[in-house]
Amino acid sequence: MPAPTAFDPIDLVDSANRPAGVIARGAARSRGVNFRTVHVLLFDDDDRVLLQRLAAPRDRHPGRLGSSVAGYLHAGEGFAEASQRRTIEELGIDPDLESLGVLAMLDGRSTKFVGVFRGSGRGARVQDPSHVAELIWMGPDEVDRQVAADPDQFTPTFRTVWCHYRTEAG
Repeated sequence: MPAPTAFDPIDLVDSANRPAGVIARGAARSRGVNFRTVHVLLFDDDDRVLLQRLAAPRDRHPGRLGSSVAGYLHAGEGFAEASQRRTIEELGIDPDLESLGVLAMLDGRSTKFVGVFRGSGRGARVQDPSHVAELIWMGPDEVDRQVAADPDQFTPTFRTVWCHYRTEAG
């Protein structure tokens, strides 16, 4: 099942992340309703994290660096299921993924609940160049330095996910 388009249904959730209806993905942020996404951090044998540079045609954050994998959940889909689906769709691999919890963060007028996962990025490759321009392996200390020096080269959600990873799970 491919990623939800702007017209596909996603779960609208309440402030406690409980399903409260369904909304078209493209309307969630503009209407200021809460929704769910997943972010996956993939690592190699040297503990470098795989980052994706978002392609120029992207509506949000073109050219910025983001998590190894990211995406919306389909209506009725769980975080674990979405993390596996998006990893296969975006990078062509199906690694074992470990849940690192769910974060709540503001995204405009919406609260976005982000399921965070970790796994191995061995064999990852760009599946859709209109979505991901390139993949970059970077050591954790280098990510920390670059986020501190130039945070705007990274997506806002990645910065939040990375901070969570480094303080809670890293």
